[in-house]
Amino acid sequence: MERAYENAVSRRTFVKGSALAGLGAAAAGSASMFGCAPASQTEGKTEGAPAEDRIVWTHCAVNCGSTCALQCHVRDQEIAYVESDNAGDSAMDQPQLRACLRGRSIRRWLQSPDRLNYPMKRVGKRGSGEFEQISWDEAIDTIASEMKRIRETYGDEAMTVHYASGVTSGLMGNGVVNRLMNLTGGHLNYYGSYSSAHITAAGLYTYGGGTYASNFLTLQDNQVVVMFGNSPADTRMGGGSHAHDLAWMLEEKNVEVIIIDPRMNDTLCGQGNTWVPIRTGTDGALCAALAYEIINNGWVDEEFLHK
Repeated sequence: MERAYENAVSRRTFVKGSALAGLGAAAAGSASMFGCAPASQTEGKTEGAPAEDRIVWTHCAVNCGSTCALQCHVRDQEIAYVESDNAGDSAMDQPQLRACLRGRSIRRWLQSPDRLNYPMKRVGKRGSGEFEQISWDEAIDTIASEMKRIRETYGDEAMTVHYASGVTSGLMGNGVVNRLMNLTGGHLNYYGSYSSAHITAAGLYTYGGGTYASNFLTLQDNQVVVMFGNSPADTRMGGGSHAHDLAWMLEEKNVEVIIIDPRMNDTLCGQGNTWVPIRTGTDGALCAALAYEIINNGWVDEEFLHK
């Protein structure tokens, strides 16, 4: 027997409320998970009138690519707490670039007691863990001297720029370092990427050039989206990223989404898409079977493909 509820909430309202509740619970439990400052920095401070906060705008620098906005409330030269974007309105086509929990945890990164705040020079054998603190001037001079020695001894081919996994979306990125290395003689670059090397290689053959053909914002009514092991709600969950774009298209267009993944991921659970569970590592076999059926049933637009 069906029942009508007068106070039923929309899916968007429910998801929004659930997310806020989750943020509150995470914030309440995070203090015991992360150290924010050594005890010596907080001992002896007396309670008094709160100092006026100074807001410094910055952005998240992890590798999801969204670079969501962050408001750092600075008090006594330290970050007291972090907010994200609260400007503009909340319309789907006017997204607030709100950071996820990963981005909002930047205070715990910066103020962790385990973070290095000054240069350290190894004084023992490699792997011994013996270091001493040196000045910034000494560190810069040492690096410059070693770069010059290596170039003169082994040539420019001995210089390389590391991938910097996890922080390549930073404000400095690798671009500034690459520029410096090129100006001083050149360097070896790295090949591929830990997250999209296969897409970059396949894109040249699939689309005739470039890496991607389109994005979620180009979807039209009655189109089908098939994602292999892709879950934007898990990996691109920032306010200006793919998760927002896909959610908006599901609101605006009649789009069908099929997710092929061994696990029931967050994109599937949060947006009511179709799940095709497969065994881990069988993606290639499934693709080969699909290609076999498409070709043998004459469903291929060969003229388009040949172009």
